[in-house]
Amino acid sequence: MYPSTSLRKIPLDPQQNLSLSPRRIGQLICEGEAFFSRKGIHPGRLTAELLLAKVLQCDRPILYHRIDEEVAKASMEEFYRLLKKRGSHYPLQYLTGHQEFWSLDLLVSPGVFIPRPDTEVLVEAVIRHNTSPNPLIVDLGTGCGNIAIALASEIPRCQIYAVDISPHALKVARRNAHRHRVSDRIVFVEGDLFTRLEHLGLHHRIDWVVSNPPYITESQLNSLQPEVKRYEPPLSYRAPGGGLHIYQRIITESEGFLREEGHLAVEVGAGQHQKIAALFAQRSHWKVIEMRADLGSIPRTLVARFCPLHKG
Repeated sequence: MYPSTSLRKIPLDPQQNLSLSPRRIGQLICEGEAFFSRKGIHPGRLTAELLLAKVLQCDRPILYHRIDEEVAKASMEEFYRLLKKRGSHYPLQYLTGHQEFWSLDLLVSPGVFIPRPDTEVLVEAVIRHNTSPNPLIVDLGTGCGNIAIALASEIPRCQIYAVDISPHALKVARRNAHRHRVSDRIVFVEGDLFTRLEHLGLHHRIDWVVSNPPYITESQLNSLQPEVKRYEPPLSYRAPGGGLHIYQRIITESEGFLREEGHLAVEVGAGQHQKIAALFAQRSHWKVIEMRADLGSIPRTLVARFCPLHKG
């Protein structure tokens, strides 16, 4: 093992890297861990391992089979460059190009919102409440396609319309769908919520509308991690006003597309679930059937059933 306490600090000037003596894989991992410790980025060792594995184009566990292997100067230089970028709180996922969601390896890139584990709760809720063997699903704000692809992988006969206003996000989502062999069941649509679905003959035919919409209010922006507020696309998480407008639109517009007894499932921010439930209560033909908590016991997903023939 290479103790990090015995290693010098990483040079701050990239040009200084050219004069560094050769390093072995174990030494670089420890240097990276020490660097991230000084920067307050955790977990430092795992992050260093992931970045070095990317540079060396190998799986992370392979590093320890090659622990004493000397690293070429060009690879050292690239490793140091990635360390410093991550040290500025640039998201690790944008550096590696990958994020796991629902045990799926998804591609991500700058300009696309990075999927969070909390959103897996929404996928769980849909699977739990779905009774159709071949449901028709609309995923609003699909981003990199994580929700749509997870559902397609779990419900083999579903058909999904995955909508996003960002052409770049849709490009990434299409690549992810192709990688996971579900492209034949997902139609990607560029547009704002239901706007581009109006002329596709989907009115009152949809079984599920699902969405992880922007829900961070203006008052919450300062408390966000620098990784989010500096680098992730604001359109994907910022909710102007009180954060309820997007939910009001989704609820109201879903009524024209859901079949009777169809469902709407939305992710909500911490402390928002009661306000979102109240939006459903204001309209006469919805019944909230579940508020599902995440692993931190925070209500994270709300599921409602559309009952237009049972008013009042």
